[in-house]
Amino acid sequence: MSSASIWAQSRSERWVLAWVDRYTRDVPGGVADDRRDELLSDLWEQSHTEQGSAKAGVKTAISILSRAARGVPSDLSWRRAQLTGRPPQPFRVRFVNWMVPTGVVLATVVGLMVTSVGVFALGRVGIVVARHQFPPSDLTVLSTALGTLGLVCGLLLMMRSRTRWIGAIWLAVSAAIVLYFGGLALVTVSATAQWFANRILEYPMSSFGQPAVIAAIAAVSLFYVSLAIAWIPKREESR
Repeated sequence: MSSASIWAQSRSERWVLAWVDRYTRDVPGGVADDRRDELLSDLWEQSHTEQGSAKAGVKTAISILSRAARGVPSDLSWRRAQLTGRPPQPFRVRFVNWMVPTGVVLATVVGLMVTSVGVFALGRVGIVVARHQFPPSDLTVLSTALGTLGLVCGLLLMMRSRTRWIGAIWLAVSAAIVLYFGGLALVTVSATAQWFANRILEYPMSSFGQPAVIAAIAAVSLFYVSLAIAWIPKREESR
């Protein structure tokens, strides 16, 4: 091997050993030494296996650094297990465990926001009816009311882990209904909503099919559908 290849391999090994010293700090000495000896054995085996060409050192260095980078989550999981006394968990499992409560919080916040749109739209319609003015069509009002009721049912279903995925489906459908028909109702009875539709979204108040509106409805629906798929219980869990 050339001197540059030898330097590259030596430097990569030193970086990896420095990383081992870093994530094994505060770990009991014997355990940390065993971890370091295990890595030294792997490095020695890899460096002697890939010898033979002038660029072997560079290839070995790249391979060592690549393995070290891909092994960082496992190293951190191992460190946590040693410090807490719990068995190490794969990074994917820990990520899923973190995403479940986070997804529930986000789904609840978005659901409450869309529900508030439906409730506000129905309240505005009620004021228009009380003043004997021209309300939206019966289809618009009924769809908004049913969609808002569906949102409430979906939020209640999400409170239990077994029915959480069903609640997400309810929310996906109900949110799409409320965002479309509730928005249409607001545009019909609210001067502020009419101004927003004409000036900001730039579409006539009688039309609710502009790309911005469709994209918002699709984004919210896909958000809930993806959560529903992730929350579908396995057969062992559903028994």
